[in-house]
Amino acid sequence: MTQVPHREPGWAEMFVPLHAIDSHAIRIGEPKRNTAPGVPAYAQDRPIAHTTYTTPAITMPVIGTLTPFLRVHAWDSSLGRLDLDLDTGSKQKLHAIQEACLRGLEQNPGWLRGQGTCVDEVRQSFQSMLNGTVLSLYLHGPNQDTKPTGRVWIWNQGWQKGATASSFRKGQQIRVALRIQGVCFLQTPAGKTRLRVQHQTVAVFHQPISGKTT
Repeated sequence: MTQVPHREPGWAEMFVPLHAIDSHAIRIGEPKRNTAPGVPAYAQDRPIAHTTYTTPAITMPVIGTLTPFLRVHAWDSSLGRLDLDLDTGSKQKLHAIQEACLRGLEQNPGWLRGQGTCVDEVRQSFQSMLNGTVLSLYLHGPNQDTKPTGRVWIWNQGWQKGATASSFRKGQQIRVALRIQGVCFLQTPAGKTRLRVQHQTVAVFHQPISGKTT
């Protein structure tokens, strides 16, 4: 099985197959701002309610999950957005993960009041990762087509770091190592609160050529 390249000696990270994720093992914490040195001002203004994942066998500080092979629906390198067609099981699992996060917030109205919102506004303010059977992922922000997008690692008969305009095409089969870090609170120019899942696409694996393994 192919492993994500190490960031530093001794570093390792666990990714649970999406079909094995237990949404009842997801916990969400109080929304907090990250004011650590070096964090951009715009990021400090976006509180995140971080997730944890705990079962009798494992504990993870974020939800690390590995999707099955999914078909590329669209790839917009100018936005860094990768859209994937979901099978029924994957859609159900991702919906359950989002629901677990939202329920965690709804069960703590004091947290919501602290961010200028209330329980009744959670659902209407939430921007889902899912649009029907399409999952939208972001690979670290907008870039010009000729430049690599972000820090994502891509396996395609070898590793490369960063996605380009030619990294994906419609109809390709890929699987994704994904961190689901929590729910992010965003303020619109009109002063309204919007919520979305904070995620990071860590690695993408192209389907191996027939007869070869990775």
